[in-house]
Amino acid sequence: MLKFLFIFAKEQFIKPKIMAAKTIKMAVWLISILKKSDLTLKELQEAFRRSSLYDGKELQDRTFRNYMDMIREEFGFNIKCTKITTGMHVYRIPDDDSDTDEIKQFAIDYFTICNTLANNGDNAKVRDRILFQKIDTGSKFLVDVIKAMVDSVVIDVHYEKFDGSTSDRLLEPFFLKVFENRWYLVAREALPEGEQRNKSNKHKFKTFSLDKVTALKITSKKFKYDFTMDPETYFSNSFGIFVNENETPIDITLKFTGDAIKFVKNRPLHRTQTEVYSSTSMYVVKIKVNPSKDFVNALLSYGPGVEVIAPASFRESFAESVKQMYSNYFDDNGSIKALSD
Repeated sequence: MLKFLFIFAKEQFIKPKIMAAKTIKMAVWLISILKKSDLTLKELQEAFRRSSLYDGKELQDRTFRNYMDMIREEFGFNIKCTKITTGMHVYRIPDDDSDTDEIKQFAIDYFTICNTLANNGDNAKVRDRILFQKIDTGSKFLVDVIKAMVDSVVIDVHYEKFDGSTSDRLLEPFFLKVFENRWYLVAREALPEGEQRNKSNKHKFKTFSLDKVTALKITSKKFKYDFTMDPETYFSNSFGIFVNENETPIDITLKFTGDAIKFVKNRPLHRTQTEVYSSTSMYVVKIKVNPSKDFVNALLSYGPGVEVIAPASFRESFAESVKQMYSNYFDDNGSIKALSD
């Protein structure tokens, strides 16, 4: 994963030019420290001396200003300079003043951790005590998929479904998304030579789990990217990774109790979540979404802390899921079943 991020940072979100690894590390260090605190140049120099990047060479004013320009142009962060009452200048990256996107921030966060743990001093001693959640093997194809997306070229993949069946597919790669520690590709089947896109096949997208791709080759066949397809809009009514474009989202009212309240308040289930009622014992929200299997599974994870209030049709289908789970453990008399052989 870290290898992918390093390649991605150099090839994708940093403009195509040769940049030394030390330069990238220094820029990331400056970004991370100036997002946390207002610092004068003298304070920055002192912090740099204490960092793992310090090699005996001081951070000079001219060098820092060169980094300011590079960080703005290559990373999209604007380092603000403010003159305070003492006459000194203070530098900071405001939280709301960045042109960076989520992918750049994701990579920068990883680089910051690597910088902290890279040296052989005390920091390195805790490396085995920091555990990352592993993203499955599909990440080995990420760079190739991203290159194909950038160049708008078709990819030739050998795909194995969860049921074991396999197929060879020519795909037009559109979106990438991480969900439940898996990388997914939203793509369109490439058309045969001479066939044109029309209303019936323009938006026929499918979702592929990259960990089920066993082989991938970038072809030279170009395709026309549909700029009306926005990833945020495409997934706006879905929960999870799969989208059913033939279904209309519905308003779902949910009641949370107990420990579930603080989790749903702190981390909303969906971008459309709105508060209906709140007290110390109950939290009611409304969500507009297509109730997929992923959504049902997410609700089941709250156990007795969640109840579907409306609509009646989804309350009934969700109750059936709970009933099926209940029947795995209890018989018709409410007694716990013996473990079957």
